[in-house]
Amino acid sequence: MTLPSNELLSKVLGKEVTHLKFIDACDARLGLRANDIVVSFGECNATYNAYELMHLMKEWTLKNNFCIVSATFTAEEDDIEENWIKGVNYAWAEIHYEGKLFRADTEFEAVVQSCEWVLKQGDTK
Repeated sequence: MTLPSNELLSKVLGKEVTHLKFIDACDARLGLRANDIVVSFGECNATYNAYELMHLMKEWTLKNNFCIVSATFTAEEDDIEENWIKGVNYAWAEIHYEGKLFRADTEFEAVVQSCEWVLKQGDTK
């Protein structure tokens, strides 16, 4: 899974992020679930669910005057123009600014791509 950059998450969470780790399987000993992301702030760690982090990233873009709409869907028919195949799952995120559209394997990754784009525009809070 594509994770957000430390720079992006530092902006989103308001603290300097030094390391990220994606948890793809449950670890009951550590109280971690699949799709958790462990975020390190120096010597402190915090655990976020990927969906919770995705929501926080979308809120951050709103504070920076961008709106991200994202979704996952299953193509109901082949569409050569959009390069979709019937029955295949797709994820996308769209920024309502100059028609920016980001596609990825998961909704989380599409949102990460779009937030990284917003970060590159500069002058973000």
